[in-house]
Amino acid sequence: MIDKETCYILVIENSDEDFQVMRQELNKRDIKVRCFHVDSVKSMREALEIREWDLFIAQCHDQDFCRSQVLDLWKSEGRGAPFIVVTDTIDRDQAVRLLDCGVCDVVARENLNSLVPSMERWLTNHAIQEEFREKIKLFDDTLLLMQHASFQFQTLLDARKLADQLALLCPEPEKRIFGLRELFVNAVEHGNLGITYQEKTLLNEKNAWDEEVERRLALPENRNKFVKVDIERTTEEIRFLIQDQGSGFDWKKYMERDPFLSYKSHGYGIAMAKGGSFDRMDYQGNGNTVLAVVLAAAKNL
Repeated sequence: MIDKETCYILVIENSDEDFQVMRQELNKRDIKVRCFHVDSVKSMREALEIREWDLFIAQCHDQDFCRSQVLDLWKSEGRGAPFIVVTDTIDRDQAVRLLDCGVCDVVARENLNSLVPSMERWLTNHAIQEEFREKIKLFDDTLLLMQHASFQFQTLLDARKLADQLALLCPEPEKRIFGLRELFVNAVEHGNLGITYQEKTLLNEKNAWDEEVERRLALPENRNKFVKVDIERTTEEIRFLIQDQGSGFDWKKYMERDPFLSYKSHGYGIAMAKGGSFDRMDYQGNGNTVLAVVLAAAKNL
């Protein structure tokens, strides 16, 4: 869910006709957007001087887009706003390179209807990070005296609240919050409550996911199930050991991000957490236990 009244989107595209196609796609959903079109690095630079942008969308014409001036300018002046690439033809290796150099998502033009779900997802994630940056300012650093701790929770609300607090133990906490939330929420919904990938897909389509989670939490067989989180903090790293009481799952196929999953409503969070939030992440046993590691910064110890 996007919390802003109006989202300002800067589209970097050589063709005005292609820009109009993208704008029509973005206006299909019940989201108030203002799209602005630039067709060069110079005009992009001028647009960056006028205002802050909530999202960048660029057409990828160059096989070596990672070295493009557009991407460099976004990294230096984009203030952390998400960047999505739309492309006519792209192979998987090139898409992975784009993700590795900072692009949030790669959308094929032939599947342009996935652009809005991708936009919604990344604007939501960015809003969470921006809100979290305000919490960092109020952080009581006495929590950094902790070396060992254990927590347990049952609900999605408690999972998110705990993730927000524990992210503050880490260097660059705004990078860690997504990964911790993802692993904690997964442990509740897929672990303790046994909601499968296919079931969540149907629940999302019916907008019934939250209702189903609450229903399953109230079932007698789930009332005494908890997710346990053990934390160990040393001078070298912060270790989060997360264990649910479910039967596990086939985690291997979710560990590497598929660059062409933009059209899916879910299923990419584990890979995003592994690649963007943690320095190391390993599932253990049948998959109901995961170890997430963040390398410590000396200044925080």
